[in-house]
Amino acid sequence: MQNLEFTPHARCRMAQRNYFENDLALMLRFGTETPDGIMLLHAAYHEALAEAERVKRLIGSFVVIEDGVVRSIQRLNKSKAHRKLRSAKWDR
Repeated sequence: MQNLEFTPHARCRMAQRNYFENDLALMLRFGTETPDGIMLLHAAYHEALAEAERVKRLIGSFVVIEDGVVRSIQRLNKSKAHRKLRSAKWDR
């Protein structure tokens, strides 16, 4: 998210209205800017669906990055993907 700060009032309203920070991130990404904020329109739903289709097409893809430079890109089959994930260093 864009390093937004939240007032206690905003946090209270988010809790009351069942909004999460991830929801705001989506609104920032797909929303329409107004003079005093951002509004999510129905067209954003279609834009998000189109993006989801692009993401679906990339499932199983792997990008080789070394020292901030993209070296290669490929589609991994299931066994190679599982092997790659087993050797992954998770930052979480």
